[in-house]
Amino acid sequence: MNLKTKIRATAVAAGVGIVGLGLSTTPASAMAPCPAHCSAYEDAPWAGTYYAEANNIFPLGPALYARGDSSQPHIDYYLQGSSAMKKYYPPKKDSITWEGQIIVGQKITKFRICGPNGVGGDDCSAWREPALS
Repeated sequence: MNLKTKIRATAVAAGVGIVGLGLSTTPASAMAPCPAHCSAYEDAPWAGTYYAEANNIFPLGPALYARGDSSQPHIDYYLQGSSAMKKYYPPKKDSITWEGQIIVGQKITKFRICGPNGVGGDDCSAWREPALS
């Protein structure tokens, strides 16, 4: 086995290890466009399920909604005109559910839902890009 083959085999093995831990290997540039009111979903097999909606056409202004079963989720999101990532953590609704909505005041340019994966990290959905109108 030459050095080039050994490096490639190590990189593949490392990538398999990352996927096995539930960490995202999707590049940040891989976005999924969606309508102005769209959703994201993530299932962490050992920790819970997480669901989010971004709504750029909500009558009271752009809004985010999040729900998590078994563990508290959070939404990572960006607003139009800002390069700073923000986070929204919904409040606890009952003994096993977190649920909440927030009006953010500006159009949401991208978002994803994340939650604990049960092994010390977070599982996150793919980034979604809601239409701005």
